[in-house]
Amino acid sequence: MVLEQNLSLVNKVNRLLNWGHWFTFFNILLALVITAAYWWAEPLPQSITGWFYLLTNWLGHTAFLCFLFFILTIFPVTLIFPYQRHVRGIAAALATIGLVALIFDAYVYQALGYHVGSASSEQTIDLLRQQVVTNLRNFILITTVVSALLLAIELVLSNFCWKKVPRLQASGVGQPALYLFLGCFVASHTLHIWADAQLDLDVMKQDNVLPFTYPATANTFLAKYNVLDLSRLKETKAEQLQRPTNWREPEALKCVAQQSEAVTVLIVPDLSAADSALLEQKKFKAHPQHFAPVETQSALLNLLYGSMQLNKDMVATLQHPPAWMEQLPVGLLSISTS
Repeated sequence: MVLEQNLSLVNKVNRLLNWGHWFTFFNILLALVITAAYWWAEPLPQSITGWFYLLTNWLGHTAFLCFLFFILTIFPVTLIFPYQRHVRGIAAALATIGLVALIFDAYVYQALGYHVGSASSEQTIDLLRQQVVTNLRNFILITTVVSALLLAIELVLSNFCWKKVPRLQASGVGQPALYLFLGCFVASHTLHIWADAQLDLDVMKQDNVLPFTYPATANTFLAKYNVLDLSRLKETKAEQLQRPTNWREPEALKCVAQQSEAVTVLIVPDLSAADSALLEQKKFKAHPQHFAPVETQSALLNLLYGSMQLNKDMVATLQHPPAWMEQLPVGLLSISTS
């Protein structure tokens, strides 16, 4: 009896593990769609090597992230709590949380240029607060719809994988997919080791595009077996930093006053018909009325300082030109009363 119970438990765990592998496979396909958004935030490679690294890194690292998520979350649940209905629901919820977090990180990367982390927590919170303050209704609506849609997809995938485990295993897709993702993961790191040794910037500029990336370098290992000369590598890096570019330093800004004829402005309390005709003959142009006190000193005070209150202190102030006039070139502006 005990042996039969143990065999039953082993069969349950074994089927749950098989289900978990296929559930992870379909989540890798979903995650590939999401992680493709990271590449739209960066300039695309210019060489065949750069494109090959982009594809292998995208496939290999995304598959690695999903597999690591399965190992850290779903796999322990299947061992500790081997009840298929509960495990499938818990796994769907966990996968939804993981994909929502990945979407949020992709959004932050497109907006700020770096991933969510402790070093960028303040900027991330400010970005989130800005979205909540400006578009609270849309933010809640989009978050709810996306989360509900992903949860529905995960539940469907969970049930589909559970019911179709024997058929999926017999399809022959699992082993080629495993070799593809594993090969891409190894190829991307191998290519990065070569690019780091050759200083291929088209590859190295993709180091931090995907989250949780730590590409291999192996400079010390290669130098140990005389495959790489570290001193030569440092010289090459220094040469690249000193390499001339098409950028030119802009010329210093200069403010040069244009030479033009002097402009005379007359402010008079009233004009007779004869005075108006005389001013028109001298090509003076009439402007809208200027409202100011009639008394000369009060009008001058209003013109220079914008003040209407004439007192002893202000009368003494009018004996000297204002500070802003002293900053002007000599002869540019003169004011006289008559």
